[in-house]
Amino acid sequence: MKIKFLSLLLLLTSHFLVLNSVFPQTFQRTYGNTGSQTGTCIQPTLDGNYIISAMATGLSYSDDFMLMKINTAGGLLWKKTYGGTLSERPYYVSACTDGGYIMSGSTNSFGAGGADVYLVRTDSDGNLLWSKTVGGSSDDIGWFVVQMSDGGFITCGGTKSFGGPTWNGYLIKNDSDGNLLWTKVFNGTGGEFFNGMSKTSDGGVIVTGYTSTNSFGSSDIWLVKTDFNGDTLWTKQYGKVTEDAGWAVIETADGGYAITGDMHKDTITPGAHRTVLLKTNSAGNMQWANLYGSNPGSEVGYDLRQTPDNGYVVLGNTGYYGQGSKDILLFRTDSVGLLKWGRAYGSVMQDDAWQFRKTADEGNIIIAATENFSANTNWDIYLVQTDSLGQDSCFESSVTPEVFTPFLQERSGINIVSGGVLGNPSTVTNTPTMLVGNPCMFLSVTTSQTNVSCFGGNDAAATVNPAGGNPPYTYFWNPTAATTATATGLSAGTYTVTVTDATASSTLSTVAITQPPDLLSTMSVTNASSCSASDGSATANVSGGTLPYTYLWNPSGAATAIATGLSADTFYVTVTDANGCTLSDTAVVSCPNAISQPYSLNKFSVYPNPTTGVFTIQMNNAQLSIINYQLSIYNVFGEVVYSLNHSFTQSLINLSSQPSGIYFYKLSTPSPTGEKPVLSLSKEGEVITGKLIIQ
Repeated sequence: MKIKFLSLLLLLTSHFLVLNSVFPQTFQRTYGNTGSQTGTCIQPTLDGNYIISAMATGLSYSDDFMLMKINTAGGLLWKKTYGGTLSERPYYVSACTDGGYIMSGSTNSFGAGGADVYLVRTDSDGNLLWSKTVGGSSDDIGWFVVQMSDGGFITCGGTKSFGGPTWNGYLIKNDSDGNLLWTKVFNGTGGEFFNGMSKTSDGGVIVTGYTSTNSFGSSDIWLVKTDFNGDTLWTKQYGKVTEDAGWAVIETADGGYAITGDMHKDTITPGAHRTVLLKTNSAGNMQWANLYGSNPGSEVGYDLRQTPDNGYVVLGNTGYYGQGSKDILLFRTDSVGLLKWGRAYGSVMQDDAWQFRKTADEGNIIIAATENFSANTNWDIYLVQTDSLGQDSCFESSVTPEVFTPFLQERSGINIVSGGVLGNPSTVTNTPTMLVGNPCMFLSVTTSQTNVSCFGGNDAAATVNPAGGNPPYTYFWNPTAATTATATGLSAGTYTVTVTDATASSTLSTVAITQPPDLLSTMSVTNASSCSASDGSATANVSGGTLPYTYLWNPSGAATAIATGLSADTFYVTVTDANGCTLSDTAVVSCPNAISQPYSLNKFSVYPNPTTGVFTIQMNNAQLSIINYQLSIYNVFGEVVYSLNHSFTQSLINLSSQPSGIYFYKLSTPSPTGEKPVLSLSKEGEVITGKLIIQ
């Protein structure tokens, strides 16, 4: 039974692994920080991951070589920068047979003068093994670098130091330790440059670029075949009366070659160029060529690969298809260049493609740069992984470039010289901080809030929690105009917040702040049975606020809604709800011979009320001038803040030293033994109370 169970488990596990290995994975990632980072090349590594070369600006010095390793899901494993105090620009990376890497580009920090070819060799963890410069007194650039069968390296690019004042094609061979073995300069009467290169099955290399020497127009697509030692076997140029260039070349399954690049529509429309796909036989003789793009044209081809059915996938840029001023363009053709499908990737600003490679499931992984999804306002490295049909999870659209068949001519011939000085630069290695973004994780938000504690208050707060999109995020609250994730000091009402990510994607969310009902009280009083009895009571009937309530009566000390055992007097109650909101109220307990307050209030005035602290007590009957009365003023805690005997019809009271708030006054007439007061408006033992507000 155990054996059967184990067999079933192994079968299910293997089935899962097979499904997992072939199930297409699509995603997008960005990598960046301060400054600009541009991804220039991507290669598979020996351990099944990917290595990326990139230009990094603002992470250490001016521009640096940057090397990044990622896993198959786009997760960042490590990253390092290499360079000096000036500018270094990498254009290509190759994975080496020992698991390490080599990058090619240019440097202004080191070398013989101007910009020199710059090679940086690392181990599998990005640790520097050696770095070399090659060049002369003017500018020299290394564009592509490949490791050859002897462990050495061939680099292609351009030089102005040798062969004349204009750019010339440049081939360089270094051994496995970086020592210079030879250089080849391909120069003519015009300008030449090598943009792309591949190893060939005979041990040599095939190189493409442009030449304006003896060209059919401003420049022609240039194809050069060399042997293992860099000696030229043949050269070809293809063009018409326009400005044309090759950017990438591969050896095809039939032993021929396929080139992609750009070819201008005509000589009078600036920028009107289309992607070219050109197929030759093994001797460089053109078999067919097609142009792909819009009319008048804004497309360039930068990289290509052959598919198992002998078709082609071509990567480039477009200014016509897609959503922005420049988008990534990927299209698939059959074996003779007929279009099968096209895709554009990107958003409203610029996205710039450089290189791509085939994935294990026949999909495509593209390295590029983006302004749309960056961590700041500059460029970030942009990674797009598609399935075998070019489909991706977001920011992708199906497009159909027009296909044109140009009339091209071809010819052979170029001169070859040599030149170059080897340098040993003091390359500095750094480990920068990088932010990883996911453009396909669309921006979403959740909100949380703390409501108003007390009716009419403004102690509420609301917080928005963004997820997805591309940080950093910005916030704008309406109507408060707050610009942080949390808006504070809010009163009851409806608020909206707009959250915007680094790609200018935004979302709007609404928060409704509530408040409890107003804390109110009505007082029920049972008077004392006589002026000497203590059998009165007062009940505070409270509503609103937040339950439960607590009570404090003064001067009785009762702590419930009902205060009992009261004699004739004025009592104050402070009610506090669960949120700490307070309410103060007054209960007047009378005895049988007391005159009710409403009768006497029209004979007594306090003004102004509310007051700033200085106010007048006015007795509204001349007969009261011969009578003393007791005036007491209490705060909400029942504490006496003012007490004095008066015998005037009008008195000015100054309580400006007291804090703002609600106060209560009590005016009582004396009950002397013997003679009763002569009052036409009051009776013995009368108590008059009221509320005073100091602002």
